[in-house]
Amino acid sequence: MRSSILVPSLFLITSFTQSASELKALPGSPCASKCGNVLEGTSGENDIVCQNTDYTSLIGTTYSGCVGCQLTSTFVDPSTNETDLEWGLYNLRYAMSWCLFGFPNNTDVEDTPCITSLSCAPMKDAIEYGNLTTDAQTEYGYCSDIATNQIIE
Repeated sequence: MRSSILVPSLFLITSFTQSASELKALPGSPCASKCGNVLEGTSGENDIVCQNTDYTSLIGTTYSGCVGCQLTSTFVDPSTNETDLEWGLYNLRYAMSWCLFGFPNNTDVEDTPCITSLSCAPMKDAIEYGNLTTDAQTEYGYCSDIATNQIIE
């Protein structure tokens, strides 16, 4: 009788853990545990919520806690010189790309003014810099892709 309770409980625990575990974080960072303890990288639907009302869900609170920690952290990985701030900005860029532009592979993008060429398009290249890869990027290389001459003040 006990095993019949244990199996469904383990299923529920692992399904929740898996769905909020792939935000990019540095090993050894004080933020790593807030990012789901799996440091593989951001993957969109399993790590990011786009609606304000979803920030109370497990995925939303994990994302918010992770990125909030990274943006205020002073942690520097001594072997790579990467910082929590760099990865917090990456996670923000990924979420913006996922929610606003549907990149990569979000087929459930909301119909917002950001999908027009005038609203958010000047930021699109910077947000999707390097196709959001984490390899061979300069920390802030995406900054030069911001089309400042197109941003309306």
